[in-house]
Amino acid sequence: MRSDISIQEALTTILTVLEEKYSIKLDDIPRSILQNILSEIQELKISREFLERYITQIVIPDLNRTYYENVRKYEKMLGWGQIERQIHFLIGKYLSKVGYSVHFKPIVNGVLVDLVLEQYGKYLPLILTTNRNDKVAYHIWSRLKSTGLNAYFLEIDRLSWKNNKLLNILDINDLEYYFHKHARYRINMRCNIYEETLYEIWRKYVDRGYLALRNHIEYSTVFDLFLVGFSKIGVKKIRKSATIMPTILSKTLKKISKLLRLNIIDRVILLTPTQVFDKVISEVRRQIPTKFSMNVSVRPI
Repeated sequence: MRSDISIQEALTTILTVLEEKYSIKLDDIPRSILQNILSEIQELKISREFLERYITQIVIPDLNRTYYENVRKYEKMLGWGQIERQIHFLIGKYLSKVGYSVHFKPIVNGVLVDLVLEQYGKYLPLILTTNRNDKVAYHIWSRLKSTGLNAYFLEIDRLSWKNNKLLNILDINDLEYYFHKHARYRINMRCNIYEETLYEIWRKYVDRGYLALRNHIEYSTVFDLFLVGFSKIGVKKIRKSATIMPTILSKTLKKISKLLRLNIIDRVILLTPTQVFDKVISEVRRQIPTKFSMNVSVRPI
């Protein structure tokens, strides 16, 4: 006997199965596919018996097709330039897996460094370079040295990326020895909340199979982070100047609204300083149409 279920129950079941069985979360699902699911379960009056077949034969193929189409379109942009912009994230992710807490792009003794490793209450700056004659990197190392801090210097060869051996260049035994010998219990460090928030978002989606692009331009809008997988997600920091000059923020939100309307992007995450969070929220409500409001989230940093 056919047992029809409510639209809400059907949608809840679909989302639960996608997450538990396929590790696909609600924010992975493009708005267009979610709308199709809603319209179909309204029209079909789906029964419990039909629901699982509907997920495996219709929803999953649609999501997989969208995923591969998105990645195929953008993967050609993932060249060495993109890898270089997110090397500190790649190295940091690896180091966090072997027991270090990692701080991204902090200011140490007045100097901007790539990473600071923390373990057992001790800290060690880590400087990355892709050029043997990188005068800037050596200058940073020298400045830290002059203040009594030793930094671990890591040179990254482009060939290591082409040969898929980017992380093999990191000798963990050598790093552990250097950390034990040179790490300090106290350093003068100002954390970079923006980079650490960006890394948190980056890792969340990269671990779910998304392609990540940094400082990517999509239809004249620059995204600090652009994530491509089941959905296309843009992460953008709202600069203080945009809050001081409302016209700049307004133009940015109008561009975002257009990208959402044209299905060029599925979701946008705006990062904004805490002190102007309410102002940005107010402007988002004013500029972004109600039908797209769930696709734009504002996160204070």
